[in-house]
Amino acid sequence: MLLPRLITESPKDWETRRKELVKTLLDEEYGALPFREKSLAFGKISEEPSRYMGGSASRTDHLVRAVFDGGEFSFPVRAVIPNGEGLHPFFIFLNFYPEIPNLYYPAEELSDLGFGVLSVYYKDVTCDRAFDSSPDQGAARFFYDGVPEDERCGKLTIWAWAASRALDLALTLPGLDPGRAAVIGHSRLGKTALLAAALDTRFFAAFSNDSGCSGAALHRGKGDKAESIEAITRTFPYWFKKNFASYAGREEELIFDQHWLLGAICPRFVCVGSAAGDLWADPDSELNCCRAASEAWESLGLEGFDAPESVPEAPFRLFGGGIGYYRRPGKHFFRRRDWLDAAAFMLEKSSRKN
Repeated sequence: MLLPRLITESPKDWETRRKELVKTLLDEEYGALPFREKSLAFGKISEEPSRYMGGSASRTDHLVRAVFDGGEFSFPVRAVIPNGEGLHPFFIFLNFYPEIPNLYYPAEELSDLGFGVLSVYYKDVTCDRAFDSSPDQGAARFFYDGVPEDERCGKLTIWAWAASRALDLALTLPGLDPGRAAVIGHSRLGKTALLAAALDTRFFAAFSNDSGCSGAALHRGKGDKAESIEAITRTFPYWFKKNFASYAGREEELIFDQHWLLGAICPRFVCVGSAAGDLWADPDSELNCCRAASEAWESLGLEGFDAPESVPEAPFRLFGGGIGYYRRPGKHFFRRRDWLDAAAFMLEKSSRKN
């Protein structure tokens, strides 16, 4: 399988090349925001500083308010930060649920491990369907109105924008370490987490769990049961820039592949999680994407992906380099075990930043 080169023959300026990778991904797959907000403001909605989790953590709900030429848009961010002295590593969590804790978020355990979490419920930002006139389109109204349909970004880009605005908020809060900020998500929000880190270099690390097609899985060389460009753009065309669907059945003609998305996070850290039974997301393609992306770190004299030639039986972790990978038994789900793997990678890399 021949993949498009991630680096040039003699990359003298990695940041220039990294920006080229990002531009291609936005032009051909995700779409770029047509503009940014004019200003941001933050407000506290509610707080439980002393009673939450028996006094072990503080819970505060905040509002992020973005001002555009055409009006204002606000969305809530729900923060849980461990009490006690010192600065805590933290996750911007792109969440499928508004409640805390929830099915995908073991809030107390993460707090006990010393992590802050700022949760963004993705539908508070924009709904998960095609653009229309409904009020729940949220931020999409500001980024789409007046923009030709062919030039509109996909909703993954808008959710990634929200992750960065949550990071803006986090950097104003006490108790959080600005040098250890990670973005994390599962499935479509795992795709979003990778994109957010590629776009925003303030993220120390990015974590995707079962992100699959258009996330951490290569488009080329997929398994027979894996999701394809044809399948994902038929069901979720609004996640992407419109022209991406034209590559359905033409994967070999792509001028990029998903290792460019992982590589665009270099020299920071990225960790990919797979479930062995999630054949739709294609764990082998996700692991091969990590292998292919390793070239970026290696070109800078850093350790990229430290993986054996033969794939071990799940569960296993491969945390040796700038790219981490873990695989567990089971199906498509964001388990407590996945969080614990992400937390372990985060703590290990925090002690030796690239």
